[in-house]
Amino acid sequence: LTAVILLATATSAAADTDYSGLGRRAYALWDCAAFGFVAEDERAADLFELGHAQMTELLEAGRDGKLTDTNTKDIPIGLSRYLIDGPTIEFSLGCMWAQFSKHAFDETFDADLQASFDEKEELQKLKATTEFQDKNCALLTVP
Repeated sequence: LTAVILLATATSAAADTDYSGLGRRAYALWDCAAFGFVAEDERAADLFELGHAQMTELLEAGRDGKLTDTNTKDIPIGLSRYLIDGPTIEFSLGCMWAQFSKHAFDETFDADLQASFDEKEELQKLKATTEFQDKNCALLTVP
């Protein structure tokens, strides 16, 4: 009887998990972390760690067969593009983080601008700071 109750509780918990919400939060955290690192914002590392934990949970759920079309229907399309199935979860996370970082870099660096590299880098930092602020990233670090 105890095993049946534990199994029913575990099944119910998996069914009740909002993986779409988890995916949205994880995406927002890593998107903000990536722009935060480009902007050299002190909150970037915390955003990364929070996002890492949530991305790990999402990937583990996928490996455990807990993700369905229903409980993932609202995962951001950007996250869907970044999801990579690798030999380990950490490998997948590393590949995904590289995509988030590349996106933040590409969105903020203007290679065609007629300026010195130092000026381009300073402008990139300013653009990343603006993105970080426009996305309200600071709110994601509030406990």
